[in-house]
Amino acid sequence: MVFKQGATARKGAAKRLERRPPVKILIAVWGDDYIRRFELLGLGSVLSENNLPALAKDCDVEFVFLTKALEVERFETLPLVLQIRKYASVRYEAIDDLIVPGLYTVTLTLAFTRGMRIFGPDMTNMYFVYWNADFVIGDGSLTHVRRCIQEGRKVVLAGSVRVISEEVEPILRSAIGSDGVLRAPPRQLLEHLFRHPHLMQVAKTVNQDFCWAKYPNHLFWEVDEKTIVARFFQIFMFCLRPTRALSAIDGYCDYSFVPAFCPGEPIYVVGDSDEVCLLELQGRWQEASDVHFGPGRDEAWLNSLDEWCTPEHAEIARAPIVYHAGELPPTLPLVLEDSAEFVEACLRKIREPAPHPGHYYWIYGVAAWRLRRPPEAIAQGWPPELSLRLPVQTLKHPSFDHDRRARARPSGSASAGAAYWLRRRCLGEPPQITRFHPDAAALQPLIDQARGTRARLDENPQHKVLLVADLGHWIDRVLTIDHERIFRTEPLVASTWLLEPQPEVDEVVIYHRGGPAGGLEAILKNVAPALRAGGRLSVLCHYPVYEDVDPEWIGRDRLSFAVAPLEAKRVSHHFAGAGRLRYARSLARYAEAVERGGTISRIKASVRLAGEIAGVALQRRRSGRHAAWVFTARAYDPA
Repeated sequence: MVFKQGATARKGAAKRLERRPPVKILIAVWGDDYIRRFELLGLGSVLSENNLPALAKDCDVEFVFLTKALEVERFETLPLVLQIRKYASVRYEAIDDLIVPGLYTVTLTLAFTRGMRIFGPDMTNMYFVYWNADFVIGDGSLTHVRRCIQEGRKVVLAGSVRVISEEVEPILRSAIGSDGVLRAPPRQLLEHLFRHPHLMQVAKTVNQDFCWAKYPNHLFWEVDEKTIVARFFQIFMFCLRPTRALSAIDGYCDYSFVPAFCPGEPIYVVGDSDEVCLLELQGRWQEASDVHFGPGRDEAWLNSLDEWCTPEHAEIARAPIVYHAGELPPTLPLVLEDSAEFVEACLRKIREPAPHPGHYYWIYGVAAWRLRRPPEAIAQGWPPELSLRLPVQTLKHPSFDHDRRARARPSGSASAGAAYWLRRRCLGEPPQITRFHPDAAALQPLIDQARGTRARLDENPQHKVLLVADLGHWIDRVLTIDHERIFRTEPLVASTWLLEPQPEVDEVVIYHRGGPAGGLEAILKNVAPALRAGGRLSVLCHYPVYEDVDPEWIGRDRLSFAVAPLEAKRVSHHFAGAGRLRYARSLARYAEAVERGGTISRIKASVRLAGEIAGVALQRRRSGRHAAWVFTARAYDPA
C-alpha cells in the first residue's frame, strides 16, 4: 500500500523541511538485558556532544522507541531518557504483536516499518535514523548525518564492526562520565575492534587463512594492526529520507528499505570511520557454529552470494569503508585495489543479481514467524506492516534455486550397495513402484493422478501448474522442479501467503502428507485465488501405511476440503488391508537388518523378507485403513 498526499500538504512540509528538517531516530529494543545495555552504552554514546546535541542544533529530532507496551514506564524512569528530552521529543510505539523469539530479523524489519508507518504520507518529508540496541556510536557520527542532510542526501548507509561484548562492555562502562554520557571518539572506539575482534569479524577477513564463515555478507581486509578495509554486501540503513510513502514492506530491511522507500536515489556509503563509527557488541560465541576451518571457502562464498545477492547489494559492495584507529597507512591504496578486484571477480562468477521482492529468505522467514507467533499476537490478526500477497511468478525467483537443489532428494543409484539395489529391483522407487512396495496401496493412485497432470502439461504448451509439496518426495520426479510452466512451493509457504494470479494457473496440485501439523485448510484458501476460472485443483492426501495415522487427521483433512472455496468437488478413496499393514511394518524391520546387520542376521532377515514378499503376492484386496484420498475440484467459473 502506498500513502498519498495532496500538493498543498507537500508544499507546507517542504517549507518546514527547509527551516529545520525533522529527524526521527527509530530504536527497536525490548527485554531487560538489551534495555540495560542500551541505556548505559547506546544512549550514553548518543548523548556525546557531537552526536545528538549537535544534530539538534539544526534539526527537529524525535526519538521513537519501538518496544513492548509494558516497558514504556521503565523507559520513562531511565535517567538518560530525561537527558534526551533536553534535545529531542520522545514517542513510544508498541510492537508486542511483532515480537517472536528466535526471529529477530523479521521483528526488526516490521518494527522499523511501523516506526515509519505511523507518520503516514508525511514520512517523505522527514529523515529516519535507524538504531540497533547493540550499537555504540562514535562521537561525531550524528554530526556527519547532519552534514549529509544539508547536502541533500536521501540514502546514507554505514557499516558496523563487531567486538566481543563480554570483553569490551566492561571497558566501555568504566569510561562513562559522571553525567552518564559515553564520549567515544571513533579512533578510540576502534581500538577495541583491533584488540577484541569478534569471531565473525575474523572469519570474514579475506586475507587470512585461519577460518572462514559461510555467509559473506561482510568482507574485511587487514591493512595493518590498526586499519582494515571493509566491503559490505548487506549494510545497515543508517539514515533514509523516503521518496515514497509505504505502509507495508516486502523484504528484510537490509534488502528492501533502500529500493522500496527510496527507489532510484543515489546511494551514499560512508567511507571512513572518522565520519561514522558503529561498534556492535556481540556475545563471544554468537554464530560460532557458522565458522569453518580448512578448504572450501571460495566455493561456499560464491554459492552463498549466488543465492541471495541483489542489485543493491552488488552496488553497495563496490564502495569500500576504511576503519582505522590511527593514521591511514601508505599501503592502503593497494588493499583497496585488491578488495575491489576480489568483489568484481565474485560478481562475475555468480548469476545476475535479482531484485529483492519474492526472495525466499523473506518468504520462509515470514512463514516461520507466523508459526511461532504467540496466541495473544495471533488474536490481533496480521500486522498492517506485513503484506501477505504473493504473486505466483515470485515462486520463480532465482533465490529459490539453491535451496530447492539442496533439499530435493535425488533418486538412488546402484552404487548405494547391493542390498539397496536389490530392494529397488523388488519394490521399485516412487514414482516407479511394483505391487510389492510396502506403500503401493496409497502411492499408486496418487502417482497415476500426478502423471495425468504431467500429461496435460506436455500436451498443452500453454498449461501452467502450481505444485504445493514438501521438497524431496517422488512428486518432484513427476512434476519437475525447474520446469518452465511449473510454479513450485512448499506447504509452509502456501499456508502463510495468499497467492495472487500473476500469472493465473490452469491447475493446482497439492501433495499432502497427513499428520498433526495440519494447515490444509489454509493452503486451499490461499492457493484457490491463483486458479483461472474453471481451473482444476487436486489434493493428493497420503497416509503412509507404515506410519500410525490418527483418524482425526483424516477427518480434519476432509473438513478442510469441504469448506474450500471451490466447486464440482469429488473424492476418491484408497485403502490398505490389514495384511498390507503387517507387511509394510515387517518389511521395514527386515530390510534394515539386511542392509546393516551381520552375516547371520542378514541371512535370517533375507529369508523372512522373501516370505513377506511372497505373502503379499497372495493377499486379496480388502477394505481396511485409509491409505490415501484424492480430492478434485474446480475454481468457480462465472460463465
